[in-house]
Parts: sequence; structure tokens; C-alpha cells
Amino acid sequence: QLRDTPGLRVLRLRGCGLELQGGVLEFLPTLQELDLSCNRGVSGGLALLGAQLGGLAQLRCLDVHECCLTEDDVQALVQALPSLCDITMLDLSSNKKLGGVSHQLFAGIPLGNVKRLNLSSCCLTEEAYLALAMATHWLPLLEALNLSWNKCVGGKLNSLLEALPAGAALLEMRLSSCGLTAEDVLQLASVARRQALSHLRQLDLSYNGGVGGAGWLPLFQSLGSLVALTELDVSLRPSDAAPASAWLSALLNATPRPPALQVAALRHWSLTPHDKNMMDIFCKNARMNPCYSPGAQAMPGWAPRVEGRSESKVNVHMNYVLLEFFF
Repeated sequence: QLRDTPGLRVLRLRGCGLELQGGVLEFLPTLQELDLSCNRGVSGGLALLGAQLGGLAQLRCLDVHECCLTEDDVQALVQALPSLCDITMLDLSSNKKLGGVSHQLFAGIPLGNVKRLNLSSCCLTEEAYLALAMATHWLPLLEALNLSWNKCVGGKLNSLLEALPAGAALLEMRLSSCGLTAEDVLQLASVARRQALSHLRQLDLSYNGGVGGAGWLPLFQSLGSLVALTELDVSLRPSDAAPASAWLSALLNATPRPPALQVAALRHWSLTPHDKNMMDIFCKNARMNPCYSPGAQAMPGWAPRVEGRSESKVNVHMNYVLLEFFF
């Protein structure tokens, strides 16, 4: 059937039980977006396609997440990527065998145009991560980077941060469950103060319980430097629930206040009565009118109402905090 579609530009075959066969791409020279994700039958298939993948000279988006890619598949990508000079989005996430050979991959990515790179849950090795960090210096247009669930990042975040080009265009950075340490957060705060992340809008640092309560202080004290930040997530795993007292004051009293921040997700941080009182005062000063309702099976609700705005929920209880700011 693909023989009859030589002008096809977008091909999405997500989660359809696909099994790749050699020759399938030779009829699609104008393809710009290829989505083969969530097909375990793709495993080993990229290796079969060989040079055909490199022949997709107009390809801009390649999504092969959760495809059980083999080392041979990665080698096929290593050979093909230098020919894909227009590629802007690459999603290789949730491929567990990628980690050991991905350092070869990063050396072959045509770096100039890449805007979105998703490598979450790829079991990256330290060697692969450091290779990526070095490559990041040559990614001037990178807007979204997802390294979540790669433990090798923990304790070495500075290798990535220092490699970011001056005036980095990064809008989204996701580092959930990366084993981050207090030193990593300190380095992140330092980079923020240098305005190296001035375009960043979304920052996901959730499920990094190893930072510790006081370890988050430098970040919250530097929030005002993240002038474009709209969403911040520092939630904990349910099993890591901890008191927020060590840093809550720094978050609520950040000066200057992050001008664009709308949502701060703080799930599974607990609040003492004193913490809750500080939040009441904060909402009052921000012209929010806290309204407490008794939760039956659900948690108590905290609904700030701002004149001229639709009502938005801010849930506050011992295991969950979600703040929505309106300034």
C-alpha cells in the first residue's frame, strides 16, 4: 500500500502491533514525521531497514519510544542520523537497551536543528550521559530535554548544566527520578542566577527524595531568576513523604517573585499547622481568599478565588500540595 503514497509526509503507526520489514521506507522519500512508537515488533526492525532510514532526507520527527530497540537498532540509527540533517525531534524513551550504546548515538546526531530530545527511562550509563552532556553544547536550538528515570544523572547534573550554550533556548527540562542530590540542586540554582535558564518554562524535579528538605532551599531562593518559569514540580514519592518546613518559607517569600509561575506541584510534602498558617497569610497578601472545605474520603480542598478569575483548586493536605499562583 505504501507504494501508492510516494508523497506521504506523516506516518503514524503507534501501538498497532507493527512488525517492520525491509524495504518498507524506500517508497517514502518525502516523509517528514515517522511515529513507530509502542510497537514491540519494531525491535530489530531498524537494523533491517539499514540505509533506507538514512535516505529519509526530509525527516524532521522520529518517535520510536517503547519499541524494545536492540543494540543493532541503535547502530542503525548511528549510521542513519548523520544523513538526517533536518531532524528536530527525537524520542527514544523507554528503550532499556539503549543506555549501553547510546554514547555512540550522541556523537552522530545532527545537532544543529534538534529542538526536542526525549531519553527518559533508557538506562543511560555514566559514559552515555557524559557524552550527551558534551553534545549538548552543540544544541543551540534545544527546547525540550527529558532525562527522567536515568539514575546516572544524580551527582553529575553540573556536567549537563555547564555544557548548555550561552543564551540556551531550553524551555522544558524534565529530571524526574534521576537520583539528584543537594549538590545538584545547588548547581542548578547557581546556573539559574547566571540567567542561563532564562527561557525555561517547565522544570520537573519530582521524585528526587535524596535532595533532602534543606537541599531545596537554594533553588527556591533563586526562583526569581527563572523569569519565564510557569510550572515547577518537586513532588516526592508517597513512600518518601517529608515535612516542607525547611523550605516552604523560601518558596512563599521568594524575592523577586517568579513573575510567570502558575503552578508549583509539591505532592507528598507534609504541612505543619505553622506551615498552613504561612500559606494562609501568603494567599491573603496575594489577594486569594482561602476557603477550607471538609473532605469526606477525599482530601480537604483549598480553593483560592481571585476577583475576575475562574475558581481554581489548590489542594493542601498532609500528602499533597498543589499551588496555583495568580499574580
